[in-house]
Amino acid sequence: MLKMMNKRITPFNKLPISTKITLLYTGVFIIAVTFISIFIMGNLVLYNRAASKSEMEQTAKKIAEYISLGGEINEEKIKELNPNKFVQVRIIDEDKNKVFEIATIAPMPPKNYARANSSSADNFKVNSFRKDKFMFYDMNVSYQDKQYTINLFRIYNLETEFRQRLMSLFIFSNIVGIIISLFVARYISKTMIRPIQTIRKTAERISIEDLSQRIAYEGPDDELKELVVTFNEMIGRLEVSFNKQNQFISDASHELRTPISVIQGYANLISRWGKSDPDILEESIDNIKSETEHMTKLIKKLLFLAKDEQNKKHIQKKPLLLNQVATEVLREIEILESEIKVNLVDDAPVLIFGDFDLIKQLMWIFIENGMKYTKDKNTEITVKLHSDGKNSYLTISDQGIGIPEEEIPYIFNRFYRVDKSRNQEISGTGLGLSIAQWIVKQHNGKIMVNSKENEGTEMMVVFDCYGE
Repeated sequence: MLKMMNKRITPFNKLPISTKITLLYTGVFIIAVTFISIFIMGNLVLYNRAASKSEMEQTAKKIAEYISLGGEINEEKIKELNPNKFVQVRIIDEDKNKVFEIATIAPMPPKNYARANSSSADNFKVNSFRKDKFMFYDMNVSYQDKQYTINLFRIYNLETEFRQRLMSLFIFSNIVGIIISLFVARYISKTMIRPIQTIRKTAERISIEDLSQRIAYEGPDDELKELVVTFNEMIGRLEVSFNKQNQFISDASHELRTPISVIQGYANLISRWGKSDPDILEESIDNIKSETEHMTKLIKKLLFLAKDEQNKKHIQKKPLLLNQVATEVLREIEILESEIKVNLVDDAPVLIFGDFDLIKQLMWIFIENGMKYTKDKNTEITVKLHSDGKNSYLTISDQGIGIPEEEIPYIFNRFYRVDKSRNQEISGTGLGLSIAQWIVKQHNGKIMVNSKENEGTEMMVVFDCYGE
C-alpha cells in the first residue's frame, strides 16, 4: 500500500502550493487564449470564403444572364457587370474554343489548370498557382446552341496575408498575455496563501510559555477567514486549558506544601524531644495523623479532578430515584453520630437519569459543607426533594455562617475558600464545590445558590426529569 502511495507522488505534487496555483492559473489561461484564437481564425477563414464565394457567384449570374439574353461579349460590358476589381473573368466559347480574358490585374493561371483544379461539387475551389493563391468559380451558360463557360478568378493573396498578420498578432499577444498571466498568477497565489503563511509563522512563535499569539486577518468572509478564526479559537482554548493546568498545579502544590511542612515539623519535634516527653510525642502523633488524613482527602480529590481533565472518568447513568440516594446518605450520617441532625423531605418519588455514586458524592459534599460551617450544633440541615413534572429538584439548606454575596460567584473555583480569616479553624481543601459543579454538569443540570451571612445557605440543584 505504501509503495502504491509513493508511485502516485508526482513532481507536480512536490511543488509548493503557490507554484501549483501559478501553473494551474497560467495553464487555464493558455488553453483559453489558444481556443479563442483558433475559434476567431477559423471563423475568419469561413467568413472570407463565404463572402468571396457569394460575391463571385452573384457576378457569374449577372454575366450568365447577359449572355443568355444574347448580349455581346466585350470587355467594357463585362466590366460593367463585374464591379469588383479583384474578380477576374475568363469566358470560354466551347464551340470555337475561343477565350475572352477580361479585367486581368494579375497573371491568371492557364485555363486548363483552372478548369482541372476548380471542379468541385459547388463549382468553387481555392488553389495556388505559382506564388499566388486563387479562388475559382465556374458556371456554364448556353445561347442559341452555343456553349460558354464562365471562369471567375479572385486573387486570394490579400486575405492570406491578412490572416498571417492576424495570426502573428495573436501569437505575439498570446505570448505577452501568458507572461503577464504568470506574474498575475504569482501575485494571486501569494495573496491567497498569505494567511496560511501567517498561520505558519504564528504557529512557530507559539509555545507553552506564550499562548497569547493570535492571527490578525483582514479580508473577505471566505474559507481562509474561517481557517484563521478556527485557529485563533483553538489557540484560545489551549491558552485557557494551560492556564487552568498551571493554576491547578500551583494551587495543588501550595495546598500540599502546608500538611507536608506540618508533618515534617512534628517529625523533627519528635526527633528532638518527643522520645523522652510522652506529651510531646502524643501531640505530635495526633497532629501527624490529622494532617495525613487531610492530605489523603486532598490527594483523592485531586485525582478525581485529574481523571476528569483526562476524560478518564467513566459515568454510568441509568434511571435513578433521588429518594433512594438521599436515604442511603442519611443512614451513613446517622452511623457517624453527628451532632447536627439531617432531615429528609420528600413527598413523592423524584426520578432522574444519573450515576448513583456521583449523585451520592454530590449530596455528601453539600451536607458536609453544611456541617462544617454550622457553629450552632442544635440546628438542622434539610434535604428536600421534589419535582414539577419537567424538572427534578435537590435542595440542601443549612443554618450556618452563610456566604457573602460578593463571594458567591467564586465558590466553585478550585481551592477557593471564602474569607479564610473567618474559618481558619475549619479544615478544607477548597475542592469540594468544584467537584460538585463538575458532577452537576455531567448530568446536564445547574446549581443555584441562595445564602445570607449568619443565616445559612441553600444549594438547589435542578435536573431534567427522567423521560422528559
